[in-house]
Amino acid sequence: MRIKGLTITLILSLGLILGLLWPASDGSLPVRAERSTTGALETLAHVREASPQAPTATCTVDDDGGADYTSIQDAVDDTTCTTINVAAGDYGENVVITRSLTLVGAGTDDTWVGGQGRVFSIEDDDADVSISGVAIEGVYDSRDGTGVYNEGTLTLTSVIINFNESGGNGGGIYNYGTLTVLSSTISSGLAEYGGGIYHGAPSVCKTLIISNSTISGNHAEHGGGIYNRSSRTMTIQDSIISENSADYTGGGVSNDGTMTIDNCQVLTNTVSEPALVYGYGGGIWNNNELEVTNSLIQGNSSGFLGGGIYIAYDGVLSLDSSTVTGNSTVESGGGIMGYASGSREPEITVTNCEVSDNTADYGGGLDSMGLLTLENSSVFNNTADYGGGIDNSGDLTMVQSTVSGNAASIDGGGIRQSGTMSITNATISGNSTDGSGGGIYMSGSSTSADLNSVTIADNTADADGDDSGDG
Repeated sequence: MRIKGLTITLILSLGLILGLLWPASDGSLPVRAERSTTGALETLAHVREASPQAPTATCTVDDDGGADYTSIQDAVDDTTCTTINVAAGDYGENVVITRSLTLVGAGTDDTWVGGQGRVFSIEDDDADVSISGVAIEGVYDSRDGTGVYNEGTLTLTSVIINFNESGGNGGGIYNYGTLTVLSSTISSGLAEYGGGIYHGAPSVCKTLIISNSTISGNHAEHGGGIYNRSSRTMTIQDSIISENSADYTGGGVSNDGTMTIDNCQVLTNTVSEPALVYGYGGGIWNNNELEVTNSLIQGNSSGFLGGGIYIAYDGVLSLDSSTVTGNSTVESGGGIMGYASGSREPEITVTNCEVSDNTADYGGGLDSMGLLTLENSSVFNNTADYGGGIDNSGDLTMVQSTVSGNAASIDGGGIRQSGTMSITNATISGNSTDGSGGGIYMSGSSTSADLNSVTIADNTADADGDDSGDG
């Protein structure tokens, strides 16, 4: 098209020149045809429009010079830079991204980006951005998301986001778009909700995935490590959530949306407000849909309810092939707590799990005020004042499960029952109490029990203090 257009232009130009030199039959000079000129201009315009766009490029950034740019923002502002390689160095910047690009650092030990205020801000929901190999440290910003704020589609790979404090939500990361975090560490963040990560995207289609990462040492009022807002979807897999803390709910994780946790470790998180004797869910707080599989919930603590996991009255928990061990709480549900409010009851299903060595005042292993189902699971070596293994005031169904070796200082070494209970093909053995009901203690006029093919053996109760007793 370029050659054709230029040929037409040359012919037209030559015609005009000859017309000027060759007189008309009446001897007068010819008048230039306006149509021919317009056609030539239109052809030239067409040639320009058909010209290819400027080529994309890989650009380099080095704060010491010798690269395409010395600052990351300058490279981002150059729209021809689709890949930006950032050399080792300290970049005190607040980077705003409004287009798709890939940014690659020299590694978290070598490339540091931060300073005072939000470090990376992806502010276009059509932007598809990938950031890898950098350490991100924003110190403090009054806005949400001091380390990273995302409205687009963002993938973070092999990054460290630490020491970020927000005056709002999401100390390390505030996600308002679609986010994937891979092989990264989010630590030492501070915020009101979601000290490490806050997921608050406005659409259920915008998800957050965390894989092979560590969320540790963060703090918030709610969701010390992670906060998932209502109607939002989050998946956490092959990751560690440890040593986070919260004042009110979810030392490790607070979930008010839909969450899946698979092959993870939730370790030594805490929730407690000592002045108010408060705290729900040392490891995990949930008031919506939560599925936990192949995971370890260990060593978490709560100042009030649910040392390991707390399920609120609108919450549903499916716990499968997991271990809940060594958790503690001041009041109820050392391992797991299900809390009801009026007619609103939580639903908890525990399948192929072990619940052991947890402690509480009520329900060392589990305390349920709603619907609790145990299938092919073991509850053992838990301790409490009431209900060493299980304290049930809701509806308990237990199938092919074992409650053994639990202890209560007052009543119900294995199970303290004040609701309805159906147990089939199960064993309740080796439990003990200093009060009544070594195996099962039933209280209340409305309590009921349906036992089928159940072994109740070798339990002890010593209500009269003579170091001997039955059942």
